[in-house]
Amino acid sequence: MNSYDDVRFYITGFSSFPGVDKNPTEQFILNLDQIVMLAGTDLDIPFKAVVEVSGVGALQTLTQIQQYRLCKALNEESYDENEENENNNNDNDKNKRICNLYLHFGVGGSKFKLEKIGYNNSIFGNRGDVRLWAPNNQPVYAMKRQTNDYLSNDIEMDIKNQIETKIDVQSIVDNNKDVFEEFEDLFETSIDPGRYVCNWIYYSSLTLTDKIDDDYSLFVHVPHQNTVNLDFQYLFVSKLLVTLKNYFIKSDE
Repeated sequence: MNSYDDVRFYITGFSSFPGVDKNPTEQFILNLDQIVMLAGTDLDIPFKAVVEVSGVGALQTLTQIQQYRLCKALNEESYDENEENENNNNDNDKNKRICNLYLHFGVGGSKFKLEKIGYNNSIFGNRGDVRLWAPNNQPVYAMKRQTNDYLSNDIEMDIKNQIETKIDVQSIVDNNKDVFEEFEDLFETSIDPGRYVCNWIYYSSLTLTDKIDDDYSLFVHVPHQNTVNLDFQYLFVSKLLVTLKNYFIKSDE
């Protein structure tokens, strides 16, 4: 893609839930400073959160991200207006194009998988989420609805059966085999994020970013800790963050 000057990461992981006593994605958030050090480059991460494993928890976190985005956009607009006539050298900074990436991590399976698609369907099974809510073949969004978008006034969202991320995840896997060399066959794309809370937050996130030019969503499934140890997972996440940044940042050529 290579069309942006910088990338802002809004990163989420999930807490533990029945059947997963130790969720590696929660540790990603709690130890994000360590992961950034492994990355060895500057990363703009203005928001991070551990999400409760529930439909309500997912939507609450996405609302927090929206609110943060709105405040940051308004503050930057106000700053640009105040500085406009004071220093013409600020023109380059003011014209910088920023990419906002909603990056969600969840645990499942034995590989690192970049999910291509979120589905407007939820099947939480008999166990339900941590609040015991158990939708069975129920849409995430049931109808067209009015929503207060963070970059405009009330808008009507077109509800789709599925939404594909705007990120070319296949090219990320195919073009970075040297970067992820030590992961060999553990790194791939997927079109099945399940229909549990992972898919719930992904589809909800995709509805927010699908129509906004500079906003993107991506969900990444990672292995359980008893399959791939945590230090190795930290290494993967650090490499993924750098790879995603390079995917969006303008080339020097």
